[in-house]
Amino acid sequence: MEKNTFSERETIKMDMLEQIKERCFIKTAGNDIGLIGATRDDQDFIANARQDIPWLINEVYRLRKRDS
Repeated sequence: MEKNTFSERETIKMDMLEQIKERCFIKTAGNDIGLIGATRDDQDFIANARQDIPWLINEVYRLRKRDS
């Protein structure tokens, strides 16, 4: 498993969460993205990320609000 590029104690800043959330809704030009060499697991991850990441970001917002 790859090592995270952040410390486990480090918290993500709100502006970074917003940037990630915005990237989730970027539309492609209508053409499929080439996934040459991607495994089936890679393809499943990519296909589900558009739904999963916004849900995870909203969960971060909810938990931060609860803890503040």
